[in-house]
Amino acid sequence: MLPDRGLGLPLTLGLKEKGVHQVFLPSGNMEEALAVEDMAFYPVDHLGQVVDHLTGRHPLIPVVVKGYDREETDFLNATCGDFFEVKGQEQAKRAFQISAAGGHDLSLCGPPGVGKSMLAERIQGILPPLSRDQMLEVTKIYNIAGRNPWSGNLVRQRPFRAPHHSTPPTALIGGGARPLPGELTLAHQGVLFLDELPEFERRTLDMLRQPLEEGFIDLSRAGCRNRFPCQFILITAMNPCPCGYYGDPFHTCTCKSWQRQRYLSRISGPLLDRIEIHVDVRRVVYQDLAKDGACLSSAQLREGVMEAAERQAFRFQSAEIDRNAQLTPSLTAEYCRLNAEGEKLLESAWRTLGLSVRQGKKTIRLARTIADIEKSENIESCHIAEAIGLRRPNSEGEDCGIPPARKRMEVS
Repeated sequence: MLPDRGLGLPLTLGLKEKGVHQVFLPSGNMEEALAVEDMAFYPVDHLGQVVDHLTGRHPLIPVVVKGYDREETDFLNATCGDFFEVKGQEQAKRAFQISAAGGHDLSLCGPPGVGKSMLAERIQGILPPLSRDQMLEVTKIYNIAGRNPWSGNLVRQRPFRAPHHSTPPTALIGGGARPLPGELTLAHQGVLFLDELPEFERRTLDMLRQPLEEGFIDLSRAGCRNRFPCQFILITAMNPCPCGYYGDPFHTCTCKSWQRQRYLSRISGPLLDRIEIHVDVRRVVYQDLAKDGACLSSAQLREGVMEAAERQAFRFQSAEIDRNAQLTPSLTAEYCRLNAEGEKLLESAWRTLGLSVRQGKKTIRLARTIADIEKSENIESCHIAEAIGLRRPNSEGEDCGIPPARKRMEVS
């Protein structure tokens, strides 16, 4: 018999995995438990009813779940807004489309007020819908954490978590005397948005490196070990310096060189290396504010995302992944073959930009996603070129938002 409302679903799923297909549960747990297929449920109000059933005095009629009719999810969540509302950032919108289509992590850098947070908050409206199994998985996590926004029912939309930079490591990673999921796990199958990235403690940020690579986090306590899943899209936003205006043509940066260096050094190189897409978000010119016709909307971006999602679902039917960002080195070699022209372009970028092995593999996976969006079965040289540009936002690989000439001019 299952306990309080909220734990019915995770415990029912656990029983099913153990081969149990008949469960007595409180009547209040029925709504959430009915999401589990191929189970027979006996709703009861007290233990006396269980005894009467087992002794044959008053047999209960089971509620048998044979199938689950999934309601269509409204992709455009009214609370997340539309990309159409962000003017003049079409290149950044394209990067968000690629990120959503392939599950790639994304980093934004630019001065204050250019729309970094607005862009990040709108990605939820273009993400592919959760599958039924993913709904169950996410709902189980939120029920265990006691944070189900759907009052015990299935979570139908991909999570979007945006913890403040003052969030302690335990709340971000998870833990406690009775280990509970942290923000990383609550973002599972969704998005984790870290705004003002350098303001987070470096030790806290470095804790992200293992979960980003492996998709789970292990929490060990005396006598127990808990493994929580955390496969999410990481989106970060930051300014190029403490005042935010280094490289801005309309504002003078007031930071000294050592202040900028200390500010950026809060983010380790290995963490940035794990982020596939790096985008400079520059200041919008006034003329772009009136170009509604050329402004991409969430509906337009979602078309490419859904095309890529369908191609990945078909391609990875026999693999235990569902998006390009999860490709292992061996699967990358199998599914991401390049033609001679693409190999030559990647080799040239490898020498010129000094790409690491990890950066090279991530560039190929980005190109695979771009090809999927463009409905191309083969990865062409144009896809490789766009992927290289996303890995290195500027032609000379300089810091975000800093033109080459300005980069060499240190403000004393």
